[in-house]
Amino acid sequence: MKRDEDHLQDPLTVAGVIFPIGYENPDIYDSKSISEKKRDALFEQIQEDALWFEIIQVTPEEIDKHNIYRADQLAMEQIAIHSNADVVLTDAMPLLIEGKEIIPLVKGDQKSISIAAASILAKSHKRPCNVRVR
Repeated sequence: MKRDEDHLQDPLTVAGVIFPIGYENPDIYDSKSISEKKRDALFEQIQEDALWFEIIQVTPEEIDKHNIYRADQLAMEQIAIHSNADVVLTDAMPLLIEGKEIIPLVKGDQKSISIAAASILAKSHKRPCNVRVR
């Protein structure tokens, strides 16, 4: 799971992605190193190839209520609970949920294609009307 927190006055966007076992796509990597045009193309590709994904937008009011870190963590926990994954990889974010193995990876979007894909979805997704769950 990964978030986009570039603009704190805007909603916080958090995403999670599950790919088929063995899925590979050399274009999906650290979202910060990919151009906006390429991220937008990958946004569609990721949604097509994923077994499951979810994108959540957290309102500025929720961010103010909880603080940015906890709001991010709560959104990631919600996505993890909604998924059918037994093991959840995060980009260095510990999650406080039971019943799933949580593995926070430092520089996770460079180590996991699912975290990199979630980062791309979060950075590319800006409008609530585009939220889809599959």
